[in-house]
Amino acid sequence: MTINTFGKGATLHTKRGGAPIEVREHLGTGGQGEVYRVDVDRGRTMAMKWYLPTAVSRQQYRRLQRLIDRGAPSPDFLWPEEMVVSSESKQGFGYLMELRPRGFFSIVELMAGRVNPSFRTVTTAAMNLANAFLSLHSRGLCYGDISFGNIFFHPRRGEIRICDNDNVIVDGSDDITVLGTPRFMAPEIVCGESLPNSDTDRYSLAVLLFYLFMVHHPLEGRREWEIHCLDLPAMERLYGDDPLFIFDPDDHSNRPMKGHQDAVKLYWELYPQFLRDLFTTAFTRGLRHPEEGRVRESQWSKAIGRLQDSIMNCECGAEVFYDVHYLRKSGGVSAPCWSCGQNPQLSPRMRIGDAIVVMTEETTLLKRHLCRFAKEPGQERPLAVCEHAGDGTLALVNKTSESWSVTTSGHSTRSIEPGKGIALRDGLEIHFGEVRGRVRM
Repeated sequence: MTINTFGKGATLHTKRGGAPIEVREHLGTGGQGEVYRVDVDRGRTMAMKWYLPTAVSRQQYRRLQRLIDRGAPSPDFLWPEEMVVSSESKQGFGYLMELRPRGFFSIVELMAGRVNPSFRTVTTAAMNLANAFLSLHSRGLCYGDISFGNIFFHPRRGEIRICDNDNVIVDGSDDITVLGTPRFMAPEIVCGESLPNSDTDRYSLAVLLFYLFMVHHPLEGRREWEIHCLDLPAMERLYGDDPLFIFDPDDHSNRPMKGHQDAVKLYWELYPQFLRDLFTTAFTRGLRHPEEGRVRESQWSKAIGRLQDSIMNCECGAEVFYDVHYLRKSGGVSAPCWSCGQNPQLSPRMRIGDAIVVMTEETTLLKRHLCRFAKEPGQERPLAVCEHAGDGTLALVNKTSESWSVTTSGHSTRSIEPGKGIALRDGLEIHFGEVRGRVRM
């Protein structure tokens, strides 16, 4: 049954400042409350969550007030901003938060194939997720329910928004409202051995990232396929008591079922070895040794950045990945394109320190490429972009306020001023201040 406590035009107000709030539209009802589009103080349009009577408690009120006082860890969170009380003598309370921006889709819609983003968009969204939860955990907080239903993304820009933040708790506390979502909960929670904490969040994040890249659950192979009734005892065994990664290198008994779960195997083989290695760690050591084996958010961020740097285009137009591991095994031949089956011609690459950045017309060099291990703001600030030169080659355009020093293969040196570019040639060296990038064709 749909619950609608407030009709259009109903008036409420913020608890702290008393600003008037006018209800404009009922957006939906969830397990804890109703969500409305509202006008605040006759100027700002926001979302309001109003708790159902069954969810109203002093514990929830205190948690919500603490979260409002702390403020959002990053703009990626649709964070509680103000407490709301009724002007119509209705019991209870709610809170204000930013509306989900237009053009954002649920991860559920991605899994269902209703949106089809590029690999570049998916990698951007995945990196944003890792960085967002890093910012949350660095504040000593635990999300507790990372899953499809709480994440939205933009299918072109890869921006994300994380909702349902009113259940965020202090890491390690027992102030628990939800244990998580089935299939995303860490095995130790499924088994009743732990409450949600930052380590269990990291497991849920790894599951979410596996879904993003592989469109499949990391534990659902032969074992899941052979279960005739996926009841509670079966789910506890599969996700809690005896979990097994579908690509576990030492135990092949839970491999994807041929003829039924083929897509995940195709996706798995599409990605470079370093990403597969990290997922293997997450679902082998990370399953058996949660405290020291879970992949941390910074590790995901670095690997996903490297993955994005590996994207190149096949002659057929499909996005593929530059994989050093495959090239070494094949004698320098790139992996066959997943779309046309041909071996794509290698794109120009730039080595910057220990990083290799594939140069395409969609490549942007960022601050993180020059200070990969530095923890400082502005890591995603553009420093240079690739553009097509007049002769059909690619040129790198300086987007900074400082000139670069460039050395060609003939050892001649020139300066590239801000806003100017230089065509990419084999052996070209660009000095970005103290950091050097070298081009290979």
